[in-house]
Amino acid sequence: MKALSIFLLAMLPLVSAAQPASCRPETETFLLPLRGTSSRAEILMPPSQRPLAVMVMIHGSDVADLDNSVVGADGAIVSTPLKDVAIAMACAGIATIRYDKRFVSGPSKVDRAEFDKSDLRDFLADAELALENAKTRPALHSIPEFVFGWSEGTTVAAALAVKRPSIRAVILQAPVLPPFAQTLPIDFPRVGAPYLMRYAKDGQVDAAAIALAGAGPGGVIAQIYVNMFKGFAPGERVNPLLDTNHDGAIDILHEAGPVIAGWFADVPNGGLGIYASAVALPDVRAQLSRLKIPLLIVQGESDGAIDEQDARRLRDEKRPGITVKLYPGLGHTLGPSASPIEDHFLPIAAKPLQDMADWAVRIARLTALSPSSRQRLRDEGKTAHRE
Repeated sequence: MKALSIFLLAMLPLVSAAQPASCRPETETFLLPLRGTSSRAEILMPPSQRPLAVMVMIHGSDVADLDNSVVGADGAIVSTPLKDVAIAMACAGIATIRYDKRFVSGPSKVDRAEFDKSDLRDFLADAELALENAKTRPALHSIPEFVFGWSEGTTVAAALAVKRPSIRAVILQAPVLPPFAQTLPIDFPRVGAPYLMRYAKDGQVDAAAIALAGAGPGGVIAQIYVNMFKGFAPGERVNPLLDTNHDGAIDILHEAGPVIAGWFADVPNGGLGIYASAVALPDVRAQLSRLKIPLLIVQGESDGAIDEQDARRLRDEKRPGITVKLYPGLGHTLGPSASPIEDHFLPIAAKPLQDMADWAVRIARLTALSPSSRQRLRDEGKTAHRE
């Protein structure tokens, strides 16, 4: 996969990424020119040192501002995953650039008609333009380039690293390891159906049960499926597309299950949209053989959006150069999560923040070494490994 080995990385000095109370990254906010539009962007610089590397940060799915703000049902911001990672990186010595997705102007603020014309290849082009823009700063011009991707953005990040040889390291949070067409359809049987079953009678839910589920503890993904079961037009108590026998109740497995599976059919113009195999970027697994640089994968074991078993299988393969960290009790944002069903995309916990920043600093310092110094560390690492 790549020349650097896991034991070599372990030999480098550990630099704590714990953010000092006095850490205030230097901030530059500007408009980033993109193809056909422009977006608000922000560069965070380490407050008291020359950056070790510069990292472009790539969003998760659908509408996302530069913080990737997660907005709750009441309109309040629940968490800001990209902002939190960017601050931790800057305070550890890694400069970052992040930006609103094209045609997005803030949390939940979007020109939907224009945004819906975009696809993953547009997001890939935007990420590269953002990195190139950041590199025009004298302090960032000649330092290593890193890329971070979350969820949907992990496929974009991997594709950017494959396309751009100057990128030296990749961090992927909650990666799309199998194709989207395999990843997305399992969320209903894994999260949506088990949650609705809590309110079902004989496997069925009526309008009252659906309302109880909507008011219950289900997380972001569970509530997406609850909303699918609700009626939409005036007078509709349940979704008539799922109530196939029109009796006012929906059998979760036998009525809803086949219909929802059909919505995720991997066909042109189907419900997968930009995630259909014909138009999506390759999944992360498909790109691993072309990534010849250090790769860190982080994922919560209670992730409601991406099944952590995919990352677990990759970890168990013990591929050289790939570090996989799984976190019990954390969800899709790496915030606290009781289970995949109750993953509310809460603010990221301190431990994964520190792990990511420590790893990035370690790789940046290794990248700065001369080839002879790297070879010496390899030789010493092999000796230590044998002992």
